[in-house]
Order: sequence, then C-alpha cells, then structure tokens
Amino acid sequence: MYIIPAPLAIILATLLLAAGSFFFENKRKYFGLALLIGLLISTPWFVRLAVFSEINFADGLLYVSYSFSCALFAVLSFGIFSRLRFAKPLNCILFTLLLIPCGICFAYGISCKAVLNVDALIAIWQTNLKEACEYVSEYATVTNALLLGVLLAAVYALFLRLSGNRLTLPGKSKKRKKTALVLLVLLLVCNGELCYKTSMNSISMVYANALKSVNEYRLFKKTTHERKETLAASGQLAEIRVRKGGGIYVLVIGESHNRDYMSAYGYAKENTPWLSQMKDKENCILFTRACSCHTQTIPALSCALTAKNQYNGVQLSKAVSVLEAAEAAGCETAWLSNQVKYGMWDTPVSVIASSAKQQVWLNECTGNTSFTSVYDGELISALDKIKIKNKMLIVIHLMGSHIDYDRRYPKEYAKFGASTDEAAYCNSVLYTDAVLKGIYEKVSGLSGFKTMLYFSDHASVPKQKLDHDSARFVSSMTHIPLFICFSEEYAAAQPEKTAQLRRAADSCFTNDLIFNLQLALMGIEIPSLYEKENDLTSKAYNTDPDRFRTSYGERKTDKR
Repeated sequence: MYIIPAPLAIILATLLLAAGSFFFENKRKYFGLALLIGLLISTPWFVRLAVFSEINFADGLLYVSYSFSCALFAVLSFGIFSRLRFAKPLNCILFTLLLIPCGICFAYGISCKAVLNVDALIAIWQTNLKEACEYVSEYATVTNALLLGVLLAAVYALFLRLSGNRLTLPGKSKKRKKTALVLLVLLLVCNGELCYKTSMNSISMVYANALKSVNEYRLFKKTTHERKETLAASGQLAEIRVRKGGGIYVLVIGESHNRDYMSAYGYAKENTPWLSQMKDKENCILFTRACSCHTQTIPALSCALTAKNQYNGVQLSKAVSVLEAAEAAGCETAWLSNQVKYGMWDTPVSVIASSAKQQVWLNECTGNTSFTSVYDGELISALDKIKIKNKMLIVIHLMGSHIDYDRRYPKEYAKFGASTDEAAYCNSVLYTDAVLKGIYEKVSGLSGFKTMLYFSDHASVPKQKLDHDSARFVSSMTHIPLFICFSEEYAAAQPEKTAQLRRAADSCFTNDLIFNLQLALMGIEIPSLYEKENDLTSKAYNTDPDRFRTSYGERKTDKR
C-alpha cells in the first residue's frame, strides 16, 4: 500500500477539515469539537512524547493526520445524530465509546510511564476483573486517579458545550441541496481514503497487530480437531520408549518467577531452601541461563506449550500442543491450575488446558468475575483428585508470584516483611519453593514417576516496580528458573539423556523450547516436528548464545 508523505497528509487533513465546516452553521462549535476529538484520538502520540519513547516525527505527523481524519468522521456523525430526538444521550454514549481507548492509553501512560503496546493491549483483553484490580492497586496513585477524574470531567463539559451542532445541506433549492449532498459524499470518500492511507503508522498498527494476535488465538481453538487428525493420520508417532510401566511425567508452570531473586541462583536472601538443597543432588539439574520468550503469560505459554517457537516459523494454528502430542502417544493427560480459567476468551492456554482428559481448577471462576483467593499449596492436595495412570503427563499451573505479591502466600511465610514490593516478592518466592517441595514429594512417591520439569512463564522485576510490562522492558523480566528432577529409575534407563542435560546446565535456553524438552524427556518422537538443534537432551543442541531471542524474536537475550 502506498504510504502518503506526512507533510502532505497534514495538509490534506487540514483542507478536508476546513471543507467540513461548509455543512455546519456554527463554525466555532464545529472547529472546537473537531479539535477536541482530534486531540483525544492523538493521545497515544502525546503519551509517547511525554515518555520520550522512540520518537519518530514523520510517523507522529502521519498519526496526527489519521487522528483528525477520524475526528472529521466523528463530528459529521455527531452532526447527523443531533437531528434525532434523543440526540444528547446518544451523543454522550458515542463520545464515551470514543473516550475508552483514549482513556486506557492515557491511564496506562500516567500510571506506568510507558506507551501502550501490543502486549499490554492483549493483556488487557485477556485479563479478568480480579487481576485488573490488583494491577490498578499496584500502580495507581490517588494523585493519578484525581488527575484522570478532573481531565475526564473537563473533557465532558467541553464536549457538552460544543455538541448539538446540526449538520445541514446548504441551499434553498432542491438542486443546490442535491449538489451539497454530492459534495458531502465526495468529502466522506476523500476523507475515508486519507484515513486508510494514514492508518499504516506505528501507533495505529499497535491496535491492528493486537487484533491480529487475538484472531490467531481464536483460530488456534478452531483448528484443534485438525491438529489432532493430522497427528493421528501421520503414523509418525513412536511409543514412549520406556515401555515397562509407562511412566508419570510432571510439568509445573510457574508465574512471574525471577531467578535473580532466588537464593538457589545466588540471591542474598535465603528464600529457596528446598531448591538450594536439591540442586546439589544427582537427581536434580538446575539450569542457570534460561530465559522466557516473552514477558507476558499468554504469548509465552502459547509457544512454550506448543510446537511454535521463535526459531521455526510454525503458525500457531498449526502448532501441535504438548497435551495433543502426549495423548496421540497414548498418554493420559491432566491439568491442575490455580489460575483463573480464561474460558470466555479462549486463549491458547485455556484451549490447551481444556483439552486435558482430567482437569482440576482451584479457582473455578471464568472471565471477569473472579474474587477468590486460593494459595498454591492447595494444588498439592488437589493431586489426590487425579486418577493416576501408568503412562501420564500431569501439568500443574501455579499462581506463583503474580501481583499483588503479598496476596500469594500465607502469613507464616512473611519472613522478609512486606514493607516493599521486593520483600513481598521474596516471601512469594519462599512460598513457591515450599509448594514445589510439596509437589515433588507427592509425585516422586507415585509408582512409575519419571521426571518433574519446572519453568516460569516469565519473570517480574519488583525492585524497580516494573512487574513484567514489556513496554518498560529490561532483560531481568526474562530471567526465569528452570530445573528438572528425575527418578533413579529414569536416570538408569536414560544415562545419555541425563548426562547431556547435565552438560547443558549452563547453556542458554528459552522457554518456547519447553515443548521440545518435555517430549524428549518422555521419549515421544514426531519426526516432522523434531528439531535436534532445539532439543536440550540432544548432543546436537545449538548452544550458540547469539541465536537466542525473546519478545518473539525482536530482542536478543542477554548472555548471563
């Protein structure tokens, strides 16, 4: 598509806006309302200027042109609606709808000191009310809330003063009115073309790309049956190699867990006593350079739990999930979670979870109505609800260290106080360590237990109050823990595999390769999907630190 030059776009937008005044008697109200709406739609650009984030002047002019083209459509619409009987309430409703995206962008900017991006929009889309309230309580201040309230009141007062200006077709004769109508249609067509030509700017594309990602998530659900049929018809699946007794494999998913804040990785405060003890044992391997492929849960786990990764270009809709592969190989599957079941949005994670043959949700609420508070420790006893089979994959999804940190652990785990975010976060890490200990002791006691693999979706950065907001990206947001515990029976049966894992303990790794790792641990082979360079258990695993990426390939991981 031809992108119109920014200076020309500004000139054309100005001319079209001036031409629009021809259809309104009160010119001052017309230009005042157009200016108000244009400035409101330009909010993301002003926020970007305020936080000095990758300012591109030409791109900014293009977006301002787009904003005022949209404003012209809005003013014309308000002018038409003002002729209706219930004009004032209708216009207020439409103006409120117009304000919502502007308000979200502005509120995000003043609370997070960052520009709203694709990741933040998707996170807003897939979140629930409980999580949203926790986020607001973490970052919002009374000053910011008052500022936003005053601005909203002022904007509404100005809108009410400027609205009510009716659109008319100038001329007394029918011929002149027809001519005016033709000119109005021509104005709409020209303005529509300008809108289209200026929409390909970095700010508008944030919303377009977010919608694209949402559509990909929906497509992932629709193609579930196709993926299963492809696996069943391929004839490429081998039986799990450890045939005697099958084997029970456990995959535990952490939340917002940062290895930089874990004593097992060298953090000053002793908050991982169990893992610090386990890492020196023969049957446990602690990986020191694991990173997340993204800083948001849904994008990260959409890759971690499927065949899609940053290095292979597989489309999400065609990416086989780890549960689908396990079931095709004859395994029973179970999913236990302390996360809210995001069923009403059907994200890839909820689709994968809902495909498990056995499911236990501690928090049974869905969508935006969750106000329950359940600690992860209850997942240990919830394992008793699972019917154990001799060939099985059990996935356990923790709430971990999700904000608010001080809500993630019982009072008896407040070892480091709660006066700062870092202290509360350390308490949550301490509690997660106890939960992992309880899970391991439970599953390792099962007959046929083989391995327990643990990783986190991403990390949080509590000391700088950054949480895991990709708009304020720092590398520590990707520093996740990764470890594997295995039985003596497994180590004896797979000496080469466990030896290779020990050699790779200090190698780089990103969690979008968890799919490859979990299937390799289980001995499930799918030749059409196998990537030896991405298999941590293989001697051919590519350890080159320069190849590893995060943020869906946009950034290099650091080499620590």
